[in-house]
Amino acid sequence: MAAAVKSDGLYKGNKIVPNAMDYITETPTKTIFLKKLYALAGEDANYITDANSVDIFAALNNHRLRINADGGFILSLANTLRALVFAKKNLIQTANFSAYSADFGVKLLGSSNTVVKLYDLSGRDMKVLSGAVERSTDQGHNVLKNTAIATLIALSPISGNQGMILGSSFHDADAGSSSSQAVKGMFMSDNAAASGVSLGYLESNNGGISRLYYRRAVDSQTTNVSYDQTNNYKRYTGLVGYLSNSNNRVEIYDNGVLKNAATAAQVDISTATIYPTISALSLNSFLRESWIIRSTDQSLASALSNYLNKSS
Repeated sequence: MAAAVKSDGLYKGNKIVPNAMDYITETPTKTIFLKKLYALAGEDANYITDANSVDIFAALNNHRLRINADGGFILSLANTLRALVFAKKNLIQTANFSAYSADFGVKLLGSSNTVVKLYDLSGRDMKVLSGAVERSTDQGHNVLKNTAIATLIALSPISGNQGMILGSSFHDADAGSSSSQAVKGMFMSDNAAASGVSLGYLESNNGGISRLYYRRAVDSQTTNVSYDQTNNYKRYTGLVGYLSNSNNRVEIYDNGVLKNAATAAQVDISTATIYPTISALSLNSFLRESWIIRSTDQSLASALSNYLNKSS
């Protein structure tokens, strides 16, 4: 029988358990189910109606079944629905984004908490390229914790674009952290080995400086825009970077607020092959959610930043 884990809360088991989605066939029942699930994620259930529930239910169920068929399981069906609805509301097609979170699905090594695969809402799943990552929880969130310097990279690429939006929500300044190195919440690798020159990335350093790195067109050198959150650090903020050659802008957002920006032409990555990558150099960091979107829309960057914000 196809199944999924419980739809809300922090699931700590290693088994697939029955799910009501296996038995729902009628549109009104799909609507009721999704409304309750969306409310569990803290969102306005009025968005879900009979007019959109069939498509949303199919997207959620197809993702669930794909993960289960691969031997993985979803840790929060409610938060997976929340992410799918964010993409739907903002008209982001599957080809134009990838989104990663333990909530959206993990594959574990046997009966352990060791993660071997992190699932993407758009199918560009990540493998653990190096180091060690485990499933954990922190302040009510399902998270990935790296117990060694770790890199996760997508098994298949996303196409480049004139503009890219990178987003991440994580916590890298816990008392258990044993390194002050940076966490790269979303890194654009130009190859499947995460080697060579980055096409741009978003990072934070031990609860201090957050930076969006990009390559200048004039000399191909990598530089950054940054902001200092040392005196006002909060875990799981919505950190987002915006890079666009359509308006020569580089911007960094936190919780929907523009924190710093530069006007600069960037190296053209519109035809690049990009492997979404997450790299945690700071030990025992907690990674909650990361996105990459092909877009030049500044309002979408701000919206993603607000969506990712689970700060405390």
